[in-house]
Amino acid sequence: MAGGTDRTPLHTGLLQELEGDVSPDWLSRSIFKVPKHLRRISKQSYEPQVVSIGPYHHGKDQLKKMEAYKMFYLKRLLERRPEVSLEDYLKALKVKEKEARECYSEPLNLNGGEKFVEMMLLDGCFIIQLIREKNEAPHTDILLSRATLDLLLVENQLPFFILLLLLDMTGMSNDPFMDMAIKFFSKIIPGFFGGPKNQEDIKHFLEQKKKEDIKHLLGLVHDCWTFSREAKLNLCSSGVVRSSPPEPSEELRFPLLKATDSEKEWRFIRSATGLREAGIIFKKVDFKKDEGRLFDIKFEKGVMSIPTLRIDDHTESILRNLVAYEQCFKGASSKCLTDYITFMDRLINTWKDVQLLSHNGVIDNWLGDHDVVANMFNKLRDSVVISKDHFSYDGTFNSVNEHCDKKWNQWMANLRHNYFHNPWAVISLFAGIFLLLLTVLTSVMSVLSYL
Repeated sequence: MAGGTDRTPLHTGLLQELEGDVSPDWLSRSIFKVPKHLRRISKQSYEPQVVSIGPYHHGKDQLKKMEAYKMFYLKRLLERRPEVSLEDYLKALKVKEKEARECYSEPLNLNGGEKFVEMMLLDGCFIIQLIREKNEAPHTDILLSRATLDLLLVENQLPFFILLLLLDMTGMSNDPFMDMAIKFFSKIIPGFFGGPKNQEDIKHFLEQKKKEDIKHLLGLVHDCWTFSREAKLNLCSSGVVRSSPPEPSEELRFPLLKATDSEKEWRFIRSATGLREAGIIFKKVDFKKDEGRLFDIKFEKGVMSIPTLRIDDHTESILRNLVAYEQCFKGASSKCLTDYITFMDRLINTWKDVQLLSHNGVIDNWLGDHDVVANMFNKLRDSVVISKDHFSYDGTFNSVNEHCDKKWNQWMANLRHNYFHNPWAVISLFAGIFLLLLTVLTSVMSVLSYL
């Protein structure tokens, strides 16, 4: 070949590809299928139990019962503005079809006729009416109540701009709907809607967040929940470390992490029971009394203050889907949930840690079984990627480890671990001390008697 003038078919094909748009299309995707490495740990946490929203689970037999509810809600919505016909809605959504399809990361099966547009209309109207009506009066229908959790699944989403379009056509204002949506989910999300500070955060979020930046309902909840914490952090995407599955050696599972840009090292902390042995006291923070927010964990003078986390039947699914959203969506600058789960996972290794945290009010265990809660947290962190340079709690970890590394605290930890780990050990220790003192006293008395 002379000067590259001879081109093979492969060469020509590559040139044509390079002349086009070579930007990775996943950068614009916001609705994902949960990756296999996350799904295998808890498949049921990512799949809808009552209602399908969007194309991924559309048409599944076990979810078809809710299709009648969708049709009923569509009829109710059409009755709100009789001057806007069904055809008007379909035409408006048809214009947005291509943009909506591009929000999904996986190939879609709804390609025939107007199936995709009809699905968007039915699912969008269902979401709007469900949230609006529940805001006016609580639902007594058990299926509709259970549908709330399904709306927070990462695979069960509709682009938010579709909801905004439908709201506009039905004459409903966007801002009140967003406020209603946040309150709608507040009942099932632990620590999401507490005292005055939380309500103030939500008000600021609604004032500052651009509607076009909200991707879907799960994104709305995530962005609102992490809004206050994100504002405090200077986050970037440099450097990641992947956690490995649980191993017998903690050193192998959680190696020392080095923040390369700040030349600062940090390592994970001990479990709650291990920290207690080092003299650390756990104190609950009641965010409902305006004492803080769920992510505001503080350590000062040997006291670790942690807002109370309620654990119930919904908690694992909600946390898993929010973490999956942070892991999959490249536009999610905040990894607050991932960092929070990492923190709690480090505190909780066994049921004894859960028992300790429950006793101190840090965990409100509605499940009852401490083992179940411990297993939940241990598995939540499996196969999850965290930032090593901008982990939210690196400063807290450093402060805790500095406390534990002090000689006096090490000696006290060793004493508690070896001699104060059960009542009999304590009794034996004091019995030994008593006998030693008695022996010394007897010897002294004997010496004095000869003087």
